[in-house]
Amino acid sequence: MFAARGQTQFFEFENETPYRFYRLSISALRTNAIGGLFQLAEWRLITFK
Repeated sequence: MFAARGQTQFFEFENETPYRFYRLSISALRTNAIGGLFQLAEWRLITFK
């Protein structure tokens, strides 16, 4: 969960197999008075060699 708006999260993983497609799975939403909201400004997959 993100504590506030405008935050950046980094996740690293090792992967030896290149895939053509990747899936972003959102497993939970924080709820408020008008329900659960989800906003995504950008999603990057970066390769470091």
